[in-house]
Amino acid sequence: MLPGSLMIELAAQIGGPLCEEIALLRDGRQRGAVLAMVRRAVFLRPCLLPVTLHLTARVERYEPTRVSLATTASVDDALAFRGELVMALLEVPAEWSDAVETRHARVARWRSAGGP
Repeated sequence: MLPGSLMIELAAQIGGPLCEEIALLRDGRQRGAVLAMVRRAVFLRPCLLPVTLHLTARVERYEPTRVSLATTASVDDALAFRGELVMALLEVPAEWSDAVETRHARVARWRSAGGP
């Protein structure tokens, strides 16, 4: 069975780059997004392995230091998880340049595959 904590982590991995893109578009600054808080997480059905999840993340509220996301995970068109993730936006130090490049490459792969 896929643990709920991994569903939350997967949603944060999808939502983090979304928050970083929004910060860049709104403020013109590169920011790093980290999971700061999980609110109202509800697990609606077990997810037996192997499983393919369809994840969504929608920005509910943007502030220069944090972003609230409504996230869901579905299996076979049935909702398995929903919750709100709060992502903290941090200044990106120079030491993070490799991580930023890796993130840009990951987002480019998602876009080429028809993702966000």
